[in-house]
Amino acid sequence: MPYETVHLTGRAGKLAAAAGALVLLAGVALLLFLGSDSKKPAAEAALREAEQAVNAAAPEARRYVPAMVQENLDVLAEAKKQLQRGDYKAALASAVQLKSRADEMVRATAEWKANPPK
Repeated sequence: MPYETVHLTGRAGKLAAAAGALVLLAGVALLLFLGSDSKKPAAEAALREAEQAVNAAAPEARRYVPAMVQENLDVLAEAKKQLQRGDYKAALASAVQLKSRADEMVRATAEWKANPPK
């Protein structure tokens, strides 16, 4: 069965490309986390990357999927609290989840723009 390829253009394409790169960086952070004696640097790096992904997608997404933006900001705030408490394992897990949620937010925004509700 042939596959249909979807090509995003413009801002959505750039956001999708950035999101893909951040997934790779999150994976690297996870590997560092698993192989490192100190989990704090990996958790901090993953959280920075996830925060950048959310911040990159949020301005446009706020117009189309505001509830998703707020949910992701709430997850980000909780992940920062986990990091401050020294729960690096939980902070890293939250950062990886947040990165995935940011990617989902980009896709939902592109979908809404392509097929707005009538």
